[in-house]
Amino acid sequence: MMEKKLILVRHAKSLWLPNERKFFMGDDRQRPLNKRGKTAAGAIASYLKSTANSVDKIFSSDALRAVQTFQKIILRVDTNYENAIDPQLYTFAPKELLAYIKKLKNHLKTVMIIGHNPAIQEVCTHLIVPENSNPFYAKMKKKYPTGGIATINFSVSKWDELSKSSGKLKNFSTPKSIVTKEIN
Repeated sequence: MMEKKLILVRHAKSLWLPNERKFFMGDDRQRPLNKRGKTAAGAIASYLKSTANSVDKIFSSDALRAVQTFQKIILRVDTNYENAIDPQLYTFAPKELLAYIKKLKNHLKTVMIIGHNPAIQEVCTHLIVPENSNPFYAKMKKKYPTGGIATINFSVSKWDELSKSSGKLKNFSTPKSIVTKEIN
């Protein structure tokens, strides 16, 4: 049996100008990364280079904040196929994101998707075996912050074979935990 690996990345921290989040009136798709998000995206990219090094393909939402995160990552992470920015990944609905993942081409073994919450966290929670003893699981279930990265392994040969609790959460990192590791 072949293995599939899915890396789910929530875009880095974004800007809510001209108003705060509660009163935001602009085009959500056009919100850029804020200063902290730009720094975090760089840290995420460096971390992914050291842990994932290469993936078959990276897919990103077309929202500006996701594209800016994607642009930092593709500078450091090698891919085997042409990467894609896809408007279908601008979704907050877990069912839509899961349907997208299940339609991936089966020759792709390792895929990274850059998207949005709550879809990213809920798909991750749906796909992985709940292991309360796994420190990554507890951390991910509690909060999937901007810049959060989950790596899930599956013992399947086709993406459409993914189902509830079919994956094993191998890692969950956040910009905060990455920066802490780099300092130590």
